[in-house]
Amino acid sequence: MNAPAANSEEAFERFKADNNIELLDLPYKFNQAADNDVRQKKPWREDPNYFDKVKVSTLALLKMVTHARSGGDLEIMGMLQGRVEAHTFYVVDVFALPVEGWLLNFTFVHGIF
Repeated sequence: MNAPAANSEEAFERFKADNNIELLDLPYKFNQAADNDVRQKKPWREDPNYFDKVKVSTLALLKMVTHARSGGDLEIMGMLQGRVEAHTFYVVDVFALPVEGWLLNFTFVHGIF
């Protein structure tokens, strides 16, 4: 292996360790039975602090950052898609909303809404 590739791999490993990053596909796979179970139990109704972690897929994070940068000085809005499991939100995808706004005022800029 050449030196630049080795250095970039070492840097990536350090970055993952420093930022507690896990590269996993399994948590983002959907399990209908487990999802139905947690939705029926609704443990967040008993404990408002039930959720204490959020895990975001790489694609969702990239789309969020792209949307945030495209907003310039304006606030941005969007929707998250994913699932819940054992105190954790898993964000699999995100969708930008075509609105422009600031503080609590916003204007829909697309006829769909």
